[in-house]
Amino acid sequence: MSFDTIFAIGVEELGLEGREGCSPTRWFQLIEDKRPFGNEGKLPLLIRSFLWRSILSRPNDFKLALLGSATSDKSPKKDAGSAKSPKRSKNNDSEPELILIEPTDERVQSLEGGEKMGIRIIPSEEIRLSVLRVFEGKEGRFQISAIQLLALELIGRQRWKGAIQSELSAKLKLQPRNFFYVVKSLEVRGLIVKNPVMVPSLGNPNLGHSGPVATSNIIHLIRFAPPVRLQPGQVFKMVSVPGATGSGTGISTYMLHDDSLHMKLICDVIAETEERMVVESELKIVCGFRGKRGHRNWRRLRSKLLDLKYIETILARHHGKPVTCVRLLRPYDSTSGGGGGGGKGGGRSGGGSKGEVVGEDDDDDEEGEGGGGG
Repeated sequence: MSFDTIFAIGVEELGLEGREGCSPTRWFQLIEDKRPFGNEGKLPLLIRSFLWRSILSRPNDFKLALLGSATSDKSPKKDAGSAKSPKRSKNNDSEPELILIEPTDERVQSLEGGEKMGIRIIPSEEIRLSVLRVFEGKEGRFQISAIQLLALELIGRQRWKGAIQSELSAKLKLQPRNFFYVVKSLEVRGLIVKNPVMVPSLGNPNLGHSGPVATSNIIHLIRFAPPVRLQPGQVFKMVSVPGATGSGTGISTYMLHDDSLHMKLICDVIAETEERMVVESELKIVCGFRGKRGHRNWRRLRSKLLDLKYIETILARHHGKPVTCVRLLRPYDSTSGGGGGGGKGGGRSGGGSKGEVVGEDDDDDEEGEGGGGG
């Protein structure tokens, strides 16, 4: 592989890092992740030095800077004349505070000197926009806004791993209902793709099998979109991978969670009754929704079936007592209500999803038995 090809890979990786850029060490790791170097996978020192000198020789395309938080004990002397005043954000707290260093500064002429200072390589706006393919997106009625571009950069930095929509809105300090329009605008422009995903809810940081979960969207740049196309009734579910680490691009592991089998079971059980109506608590027991976990799953599936107009809930009297009943409105249609079996897969740079067909979400754990109320 020629040096020009290696440098082109490096430029793309720097562009994906966004306006904060990255350290030379991380930059080299990102390049190593993208090209085969045998078993060691390390860039030779000679190539690293060539890459560093290429950065120094292109001051219009790359800036050298120190992050504001990293300058407390490494800040350049005032009489050096090589440090510019900090570049502060005017409108957004997420804008990094940078102190620019001239590429002619003697301390950064060597790679070792730059790394010792804690230098970061900052790509120009033109490189960032080109890598994010903003110019290739569909023409919108309005020019892409600053907050849309910042969100796009944060999404791009996650590469194959993808960014969780709820986490992005929190990081950008936007209300979810406002951030929805930011995501929608990027989606309409053809710059991103989003898929529903189940993530641990607030107060449950574990990605394990137990604990409450919430539904959000996982967002990728178009080029990093998962190769699996979800069918109605399917969502991704983030799962933990013990011991998994990624040097730069990160690892995203998920399970394809398919609700269609459970939804069909619920509708079929109700259809077998003469009145096409069943007491909710009895329906839960017959369908196997037991314990706390079963109750949570039941509420989620019931909500989906209600939204799709397959069932309705009514209050009726059973043995003289008021109870909640579930009535079937129409037979379950698998072509519109859910796809086929699920699969497990993972994504990382240069990778995709590996399908393993399973009948249903198989991460049930032992929780207390007994049928919960409706």
